[in-house]
Formats: sequence, C-alpha cells, structure tokens
Amino acid sequence: MSQSMISRSRKQFMKLYEGENWLDETLLKKLETETEETVFTQPLEGVHSVAELVWHLIYWRTCFIKRLEGDAGYRDRTVDEFNFLPLAELHKKGWPSLLQDLAETQTRIVDLLAGKADDFLEELYDGKNTYGYLLQGLIEHDAYHLGQIGLVQKIRRLEAPHPDDET
Repeated sequence: MSQSMISRSRKQFMKLYEGENWLDETLLKKLETETEETVFTQPLEGVHSVAELVWHLIYWRTCFIKRLEGDAGYRDRTVDEFNFLPLAELHKKGWPSLLQDLAETQTRIVDLLAGKADDFLEELYDGKNTYGYLLQGLIEHDAYHLGQIGLVQKIRRLEAPHPDDET
C-alpha cells in the first residue's frame, strides 16, 4: 500500500500552513502580524478583510473534512450561509477564536490524510471527481487566499498614514 502521493500532498498542505515552502510565505507567517485592530479592517470597499478570508479558508477546509467523514451534502446545505460570514459575526467570534479554528482544521485534515493510501486519491467522491482533485483544489485554494491576505496587508500599509505626513 503506497503512500508516496498522499504523503507529498499532505506535506504540501502542511508547508503552506506552517513551514518551509518555495514561496517563503505561510499562512502562519502572514497571520502572526495581525491584531484584533487590523484583522477586521476591509482595506477598500468590496475587498475582504483578513478575518473574512481566514473564515473562508476555515469554511472550505470544514467542507473537505465533512466530505472525508462521509457528509457529502454539507457544502450544499451550508454554502449560502457560511461561505463568507458578516464582519459583525466574525467580530463576535474574535481573532483568537478564528486562529484556533484554522489550526483545528489544519490538524484535522493532516490527521485524516495520515491514514490514507495513494489509491484513496483516485477514488471518486461525487461520481466524476477524485479525492486527489479535491485535495489539490484545497491546497490551491489556500495558496490563492494566502496571496489575497498578503495583498490586503499591503493595501492597508499603503493606506496607513505615514509619520512624516502633515496633519
């Protein structure tokens, strides 16, 4: 029972979250600079805050977990309500809680994948797409939103007043 492909995907997922990847950026590295004051700020109208993006990652990771646990309908039942939560609701949850939820989805996914063999990646989860396709999509989704988080942070820095600006 080979685990080389699942192991590679699992490592890629872990590196994107917390460690040495070719991007030299990770979710944890990007998020460690955030505070309660900055995380809920939308840098421009129509641009998601870091908290909204983190929640979005948590939601789609939860969809993946539910799928692996056998709940094939979770996404369809919840996407309209939970894909992006309103900022007021995210404020109530609080930044530490969002970080904890993200960490818990990370641990759960890594643990679920640890017990799988490579042939799992070839299994169909919906009659037409494989779990390998789903897992790769989740990794790409995290990478995409990692980039968005970086852009939000850069926009906020550009919008922040400079100390030598006149008031």
